Amino acid sequence: MKWRTMKKLFIIIFILFNVSVYAHDISRFFPVDNYESGHYSQFNIEPLPEIKNREVSIDEHNQCVDLNNRAIEAMHNRNYSKAEQLFEQASYIMPGEKMFWNNRLVALSNLKGKEAESIEVGRVMMAFEPDKFIYAYNIGICSGEPCRSLLYRLCNR
Repeated sequence: MKWRTMKKLFIIIFILFNVSVYAHDISRFFPVDNYESGHYSQFNIEPLPEIKNREVSIDEHNQCVDLNNRAIEAMHNRNYSKAEQLFEQASYIMPGEKMFWNNRLVALSNLKGKEAESIEVGRVMMAFEPDKFIYAYNIGICSGEPCRSLLYRLCNR
């Protein structure tokens, strides 16, 4: 019984000694002066776009529903370019309808070379619900590496 207590005490002292001795080495992994040294650059993020919610007629609403259905059918047929165009038309007619913007972001995520549009549509989605981080996350996931390089170029002008 006494030996176990001594063994535990020895282990605790050993750990504390190693942590205190090697704690100064941790600073090399977390340098404080990167911002001052110019390694990181400060950039400004533009404010989120304003959502223009307006009243639409029943005919316009039905037209948007038809555009949405045709776009979803185009996505099922893997015609993402046509689907994105149809979602764009629907979101132009009813800019306050989040579903059209979300579907457009999904279509854009399947198209190469549309990273800038993905970012803009993602920013509109963020404007709908600024407290949700998922839209910012989806911009990065949907657009992959080209999006990260585009963001890097935009931020380092």
